[in-house]
Amino acid sequence: MAENQLMKYFGFDETDLAANQRGELSQKQRSKLEGEVRSSKLWSAVLGGALLLAAIGLAAKIFQGVAAAAPLELGQIIPTLAAGVLSFFFLRKTFETVYDYKAKKVEGTVKIQADKASTRDGEIPYELRVEDKIFNVSGEIKGLMPKGNRYAIYYIEDLHSSANNSILSVEWITQKKQKEQ
Repeated sequence: MAENQLMKYFGFDETDLAANQRGELSQKQRSKLEGEVRSSKLWSAVLGGALLLAAIGLAAKIFQGVAAAAPLELGQIIPTLAAGVLSFFFLRKTFETVYDYKAKKVEGTVKIQADKASTRDGEIPYELRVEDKIFNVSGEIKGLMPKGNRYAIYYIEDLHSSANNSILSVEWITQKKQKEQ
């Protein structure tokens, strides 16, 4: 019963788990991740392109002023440089691989705690911690993964930010031993 609830919560099935146990992604997981990466790259390209056009436009305005012998103003130079630098970072992301497409594994007891520092819209996000890995989850997970049980967490690592590691699947290993009476 608990395994089915974990599968539903994290959105994986037996085929996904079997692939993750081999250190791979299932075809379904790979397709989903590639779609997310494409979407992210598209938005980066659009935003980077818009910022680049803004930087070019601002630079053209500055050069027109210089040609007309108008003094340079800091209020013109800073936005131009900022738009140029930001466009570089967004456009660079368009050409980078975000994930290495290998399922990684961390095994241990799970600690789930509220991340009150990151509260948004009155909703408190939670962190699921296993060994040195941290995953962002919702509070609904608390009842599905009792404290003290050991789990294997299969995840894909975001190469840019460890806070964005994504859980692919979860395998229950052992249950916490009850104290004998």
